[in-house]
Amino acid sequence: MNRPMFKSAASALGIALAVLVLTLGEAAFAAPADLGAVDKQAINPTAIVMFFAFVLGTLGITYWAANRTKSAADFYTAGGGITGFQNGLAIAGDYMSAATLLGLSSLVFATGFDGFIYIISFFVGWPIILFLVAERLRNLGRFTFADIASYRLDQTKIRTFAAIGSLTVVCFYLIVQMVGAGQLIKLLFGLDYAVAVIIVGVLMVVYVTFGGMIATTWVQIIKAVLLLGGGTVLGILALAHFGFDLNFMAFEAVSSHKAGVKIMAPGSLLSDPVSAVSLSLGLLFGTAGLPHIMMRFFTVPNAREARKSVFVASGFIGFFFLVVAVLGLAAITIVGTDPQFYEGGKLGGKIIGGGNMPVMHLAKALGGDLFLGFLSAVAFATILAVVSGLALAGASAISHDIYARVIRKGKATEKEEMRVSKLASLALGVVAVVLGILFEKQSADRLS
Repeated sequence: MNRPMFKSAASALGIALAVLVLTLGEAAFAAPADLGAVDKQAINPTAIVMFFAFVLGTLGITYWAANRTKSAADFYTAGGGITGFQNGLAIAGDYMSAATLLGLSSLVFATGFDGFIYIISFFVGWPIILFLVAERLRNLGRFTFADIASYRLDQTKIRTFAAIGSLTVVCFYLIVQMVGAGQLIKLLFGLDYAVAVIIVGVLMVVYVTFGGMIATTWVQIIKAVLLLGGGTVLGILALAHFGFDLNFMAFEAVSSHKAGVKIMAPGSLLSDPVSAVSLSLGLLFGTAGLPHIMMRFFTVPNAREARKSVFVASGFIGFFFLVVAVLGLAAITIVGTDPQFYEGGKLGGKIIGGGNMPVMHLAKALGGDLFLGFLSAVAFATILAVVSGLALAGASAISHDIYARVIRKGKATEKEEMRVSKLASLALGVVAVVLGILFEKQSADRLS
């Protein structure tokens, strides 16, 4: 990756950041008049400082990675040089997305036990990945799942089918992340939703286009460490609020929730056998088939490290899911009964920032503006890491499967394939922004 190309990316990012600075300044002057009429709360300077610190830090990582991305293998799989533990952390970072932190915690906040069932269902898919997927992917594949599926079958048909399936999953998953990012930045920075989504899209394209898998991996690792640390601290603060007594926390949640004791039993989520079976199969096998997760098993040097990746990721993800359940349950009492978190200060009304924000309000209630700023920056890092992984998976499906193998019949040069990958990343960035704006009114838990 030559430096002039990276400088052009830095220029594009600089323009986006300049727009952000100008918009923040405008929002700061307009805030007193606007906050009563729109779905925002006071601008958080701590969140803004940490946001810029993360953006600059990850831009530095992308510059470092760009100088090490010399081939298609480097771009798609980091040259297979990631260790099992590093890859496990990166997988955890890829999987612990906006839907996890914002959506699933708000689902527990709204439905109680049903939300916890939903969380556990996601985790059940990991044994399938460990015993049936990880080792075979590493031994037989090169860059994508289609490399394996098409080995003994019709190359054109299978690669086309696999690529379309991957792109479909990527686009739907991008909606969740972009909606979460837009709502989060809108809530904390006073930005218009569309501007917030565009900023995320620009950053995603820069990371993927110029840093490839190396940059994406390290952004995911850093984000996983920050998210696990921030979530754990918030979970401890929440438990301390109830004297570290889970029974008391549950009792208070039942007393505070409008549904009462019904939140401690299965409800509408499993209202009939067909819905239960359909949801279970989707969550179980859908987890094992996520293209941006499967792609990570090509980044390690051998099958042993691939299995280690799943083991490490399962531990971190399982722990974080339990933390999310605690946060959602605690928010029922702490956030649900505090009028400062509702528009107009009226309990039972619309929550400031929308239905995805209870965990952010919980951070403010327990840790003040400083902790809210930290967790907000971490949540933004979460979204950026996940959308980067998704964009890379989608770009590989377009360039490696469709262009290089289907259209060019294996005759494309590595340089041509890399060029198509970068163009595909740019196109996916545009698609992500458009979808994020179109689905603004949806909640991340409903989209996930």
